[in-house]
Amino acid sequence: MTSWNFRQVPPGTNGGITLWGTMAGFLGGLTIALTSVLLLPFCPVGQTSGTGKLLRDNQPGLEGGPGWGLREISAWVLAVTFWGGMGSLLDSALGGWFQASVIDARTGKVIEGTGGKKN
Repeated sequence: MTSWNFRQVPPGTNGGITLWGTMAGFLGGLTIALTSVLLLPFCPVGQTSGTGKLLRDNQPGLEGGPGWGLREISAWVLAVTFWGGMGSLLDSALGGWFQASVIDARTGKVIEGTGGKKN
């Protein structure tokens, strides 16, 4: 189906979405989020630099301090997963609005090509 009017379209049509494709978009966001948690140096709560101790800056990460606890990391994973999935849906919507879908006269399948009319 297309992402803006929910009518059923042939596979390959620009702007078309499926349940499996949407779930894959959110899974991609989750993969990026978990990879970043494993590879980025999130500071543990309570670890401060010399400057942080001098300025008494020892608050958990999302409140402005240097530390990231389980709550902050969980919020990070949820946010990156959500926005990764929403980016996938936005990509489909923009494809449906701005890319021309052309039907190949020989095969009857949807292709991308120049000079085609927007369906």
